[in-house]
Amino acid sequence: MSKLNFNLLLITFLTSFQVSFAQQSKVLSYDEEVFFDGKKLRTTYTQKVLVSKKSDHEVGDLFILYSLGEDIVIHDASITDVKGNKIRSIKRKDFKKTNAVMGSVFHDDTYLLCAQLKTNQYPHIVNFSYTITTRNILYLANWFATLDYHEVPTLKSTLKVTYPLDFPINVSADEQFEFSESSDSEFKTLIWKLKDEVKYVEEKNSPNIRNSFPSVSIVPETYSYGVTSKVTNWKEYGDWVYLLNSGLDDLTEEEKIKIHQLTDSIDDPKEKVKVLYNYMQDHTRYINVALGIGGLKPHPASYVCKNKYGDCKALTNYMHSMLNEIGISSYPIDVFAGDNPYEIDTTFPAQQFNHVFLGVVVENDTIFLENTSKTAPFNYLGTFTQNRKGLWVEKGKSKLIDLPTLTRENTEDSISYIFSLPNEEQVREVNINLTSSGGDLFEMLNHYSDAGSEKQEKILRKHVLPFELSDIDNIQIKNEDRNTAFITASFKGDYSKLEREIAGFEVITPPSIINTKIEKPSERFNPYIINVVIHKKEHFEFPLENIEKLTVELPEDYHLQSKYGEYKDHFYIKEGKVYLDRSIYVKPVGISLEDYPEFYNFYKAINKRSKQSSIIIKQQT
Repeated sequence: MSKLNFNLLLITFLTSFQVSFAQQSKVLSYDEEVFFDGKKLRTTYTQKVLVSKKSDHEVGDLFILYSLGEDIVIHDASITDVKGNKIRSIKRKDFKKTNAVMGSVFHDDTYLLCAQLKTNQYPHIVNFSYTITTRNILYLANWFATLDYHEVPTLKSTLKVTYPLDFPINVSADEQFEFSESSDSEFKTLIWKLKDEVKYVEEKNSPNIRNSFPSVSIVPETYSYGVTSKVTNWKEYGDWVYLLNSGLDDLTEEEKIKIHQLTDSIDDPKEKVKVLYNYMQDHTRYINVALGIGGLKPHPASYVCKNKYGDCKALTNYMHSMLNEIGISSYPIDVFAGDNPYEIDTTFPAQQFNHVFLGVVVENDTIFLENTSKTAPFNYLGTFTQNRKGLWVEKGKSKLIDLPTLTRENTEDSISYIFSLPNEEQVREVNINLTSSGGDLFEMLNHYSDAGSEKQEKILRKHVLPFELSDIDNIQIKNEDRNTAFITASFKGDYSKLEREIAGFEVITPPSIINTKIEKPSERFNPYIINVVIHKKEHFEFPLENIEKLTVELPEDYHLQSKYGEYKDHFYIKEGKVYLDRSIYVKPVGISLEDYPEFYNFYKAINKRSKQSSIIIKQQT
């Protein structure tokens, strides 16, 4: 696994802690010193952290992220009081070694050394310094100017990089640093110092954390990492990836026979691709296998033929090899995947990716294949990879491309809630039917369509229901065509006391269509990011007993339009029932702090409408 992915893992690991600060802890200093002699890369990390009280103790936890084969020397791991008097210290043997990646990982060559320096004396300062030496050089430095990602400020941070004069490099550095450089007869030294303190503020819909901190990245102009290749632009970077992947299409003879049995009788090339894609989904599984060249070089196709598993690189190479066997061209697409994607630096050709899938060219059409999912439809880019840049890897023609975005037209969640008349205990049965044609809800239901009813109920309660139901049963989740992004679900349950009594009237207030409560502009710290389109329609039916003897007041029709989207609702009475039809559409967009007040007003208006959209029922006199 690459150092870039190390940083991502550490960010994810550290942000899992929730820390509150009455008296503020802080990173007093965080320094990284890099020395490259032309063969070995030696990086020394030094940090001082003020821990102000017991509830902040995680801020001072110690972590070393490293790869198999790297040398580690710990210089200092100690606690002092604020005057510098040592309280206690620990040594290498006191650190616990764990695998750096957890979950679905089977093989991985990246590790964490973890330790806690415990004391009952507060405040105190945690001092930590260590050096990692390696020969595998993809980055000279990939530095974020902060030690951790708790909501604590980093006061001082410095990066110092020394390397041979005759060793060309490429640099990407943010502007929030003071920069200086010097040289002697053999080496050049570059220094970046943080101008102002930085602090991470965790907010809903914030940009990826890696885009929130000032950083410096330095890579060699010529990669000697697996294969040697000059990299000064994205085409050359793609050529390096191409060379790294070359010679790995060694399908077994048994697999070749199976491939031809499946496809030789099919004339349509697109149908051939679909058949092989479904075959791969049914006969392989995803396991992260990040061994060897930093986790960047795929295992050969024969590895997947034999083991029936692989990581994204191995499975993509396997699918590519199968298509190559029947004469269909396909190309890897590198991407930074995730629900909240990192916005790559398009001016800096380097390893900025954590995932790969396949692009297949058939009759001037491009088909996208996500090879790690057993349930993803054919030619479907989901929330994990849509709406971002990707690197199309093709010999001599590699380039950054804009990946397709889920849109209003191909992404719709439609849900109906059909209430019965209440029984003697004022309990109504609710029948719920939904369809989804792409996006978060579709992907979740599609993933759990074959799960047990207990798991399905948990998912429906958490992600579908806007209110509490008791006794959910008759759950059915169906995807009639595995290769189409469309799924249906139905279930029923009991709902108590739909009506509330207010001032002698009975009132029904439908739940909000989505959560539109967000921070006020004066409270917002980060830009607001909507990466996946929101497109939802809802239908409610509320039967009222003896409705002809009632006076029912309904809200007037409402329609709100904004450059960010649209909301509308319509209440009406028909055949003894009160109906509500409503819909919301919110565009995928990045909203700057300058534009945030306008977006806030859009959401505020929807939230206000939801609170005021009540059905008022009066007995006629």
